[in-house]
Amino acid sequence: MYLSVEDIAELFGLSVSFAYRVVERMNADLASKNYYVILGRVPTRYVEDTRSMVWNMLSSI
Repeated sequence: MYLSVEDIAELFGLSVSFAYRVVERMNADLASKNYYVILGRVPTRYVEDTRSMVWNMLSSI
């Protein structure tokens, strides 16, 4: 199952435009690990496993 940009925005309390940047970084990380990437979507399990990465990215802004 995949989460859309809108799901990510709602989950983390972000604007949709910023959620696109978050999803883009997540997809770049997945692509660097040779995973199949669907633009604008992120696997649910990946979000659960990397939730701390997202909070760290948000705190650096």
